[in-house]
Amino acid sequence: MGKILSREGYFKFITMTLYEFLGLTDLQQYQAVWHQGNHIDTLVHKDAIYLLYAMGNFYVEIMYSKDSHDILGKNQFKYGEHLEKYLPKLDLL
Repeated sequence: MGKILSREGYFKFITMTLYEFLGLTDLQQYQAVWHQGNHIDTLVHKDAIYLLYAMGNFYVEIMYSKDSHDILGKNQFKYGEHLEKYLPKLDLL
């Protein structure tokens, strides 16, 4: 099980699981992604920008408005259709 280290609003998980991530507040989840996530890819669509982050054994996709850059939401997953849309761009060899 991971441990939370906190210093002035900064949250750091050591070996965070998806279950532990889901137990955080939305703000803590975004902070964990921005501070601990490994940015994998960016997709730009008509109205939105999608950023994919690796978080150990799972992924988090954060969606932004293309015009205002406001956060539209996030998805967390280990595999599936959310990850598959990035596969044509990623070189897995």
